[in-house]
Amino acid sequence: MTIYIYLKTHKKTGYRYLGKTISKDPHAYPGSGKLWKRHLNKHGYDYTTEILATCATADEVREIGLLLSDQYNIVEDASFANLMVEAGDGGATRGTGWHLSEGAKEKLRNRVISENYRERMRIAQQKRAPQISEEMKTWHKNPENYAKKIETMKSGCQSEESRLKRNESLKKLKWCNDGTRNYRLSQVPSEYSLGRLSL
Repeated sequence: MTIYIYLKTHKKTGYRYLGKTISKDPHAYPGSGKLWKRHLNKHGYDYTTEILATCATADEVREIGLLLSDQYNIVEDASFANLMVEAGDGGATRGTGWHLSEGAKEKLRNRVISENYRERMRIAQQKRAPQISEEMKTWHKNPENYAKKIETMKSGCQSEESRLKRNESLKKLKWCNDGTRNYRLSQVPSEYSLGRLSL
């Protein structure tokens, strides 16, 4: 299996996103970052894709992803949509049958829980908060957005059955945090704390 590490750049705005995918066509794959997807929905799916690396293992993805994350300073640079470093530990890696080695996981844990990393993440997220807030204000001003949302709900995506099923799934999850972000997980990792951070 080939894993691509790519850099996407929006043609109109210059906004960028560093990510990875196992898609056979990484140029057609739009990316999965939260801010990046919001940006595409707002400004259109008009972007370029540059393949920065091709990898065969999760260890390669992690090593190259972290190196490129530092090189481009993707967390702190506001021209990037990334909220976290690209360590290859989410998205397409889940459910594919390949995993990080225990040694790689330990190195990543040590990096993530370091105070310096947490502080950098906190500052970066504070910088992004006004940007997200402004985007949401713009979204709420457009009545077409509400019309689309109502149509989606009418189509059955938010049916009573699906709502109850979702609620049952959520009841099984526990709130926890890594000192920087909140998560809802079925099993809380030993390095995480139970409960939510007040953001």
